[in-house]
Amino acid sequence: MKFAEKIRMLRKANKMTQTEVAEALGMSRISYSAYEVGGKYPRNHKTYYLLAELFNCDKNFLLLEDEEDEEGDPGVELSRCNVLCRLGDLVSEFKKLVDSGKLTENEIEVVMADLNAICDEHIQKLQLK
Repeated sequence: MKFAEKIRMLRKANKMTQTEVAEALGMSRISYSAYEVGGKYPRNHKTYYLLAELFNCDKNFLLLEDEEDEEGDPGVELSRCNVLCRLGDLVSEFKKLVDSGKLTENEIEVVMADLNAICDEHIQKLQLK
C-alpha cells in the first residue's frame, strides 16, 4: 500500500477532514492534499512522526510502502496498523510497570507469557492468509 493510500485511509478512519489534518501538521490543506493525491512525500521525518502520532499508528507503517495484497483490502492494513500500535502501547505500559518495581517476578513472567501467546496467535493468523 502506498503512503498516499495509507494516510487517506487513516484520515477517513479517524473521521477527519484534510483541513483538520493539515492544521494539526502546521501546513496548508493544499500541501497536505498533495500527499494524499500521491504526488508528494514529506521532506522530513518530523511530518511522518506527527502523522503517526495524530493517527495513533507506527511511523514505520507510514514510511514503508509495500505491494498491495491481491485482494487489495485496505482494511487489512489498517487492522495490522491498529494491532501494532496497541501492542506497542501495551509493551510501553508494561515496561513502565517493570521499571517501577511494582510487579513481582512471577507477575512479569505471566504477562510475558501472555504477550508471547498473543504474538504467536497473530503471526499464525497472518501466515494463514
